[in-house]
Amino acid sequence: WEEERRVFGEEVAMLRGKCEELESTVEGLRVELDRTAEERDRSVLERTRMHEVMESFQEQSALDTSADVKRLQAQVQHLTSDLAGRDALLEELKGRLSATENKARE
Repeated sequence: WEEERRVFGEEVAMLRGKCEELESTVEGLRVELDRTAEERDRSVLERTRMHEVMESFQEQSALDTSADVKRLQAQVQHLTSDLAGRDALLEELKGRLSATENKARE
């Protein structure tokens, strides 16, 4: 009986350690998710500003050169790609967080 109780106590301690480790992992993922969401929000703002800049240039009757337009279009395209990458990272982190939370519940 004492041996079973000791083994049970060791298992409980091991499971508590794993739970604490999982909780720490979940918290780390939440922090990373928040950080990535903030970066994504900044990217959305940058992209919006770039679109506004593009629109203001288009509204003006004359742009100095078509090179300016191409440069701005390249910047918008770069920001759009960057945003897509951050969206993908955000979705990946959400998936990892969900999996870790599910594992923690088990």
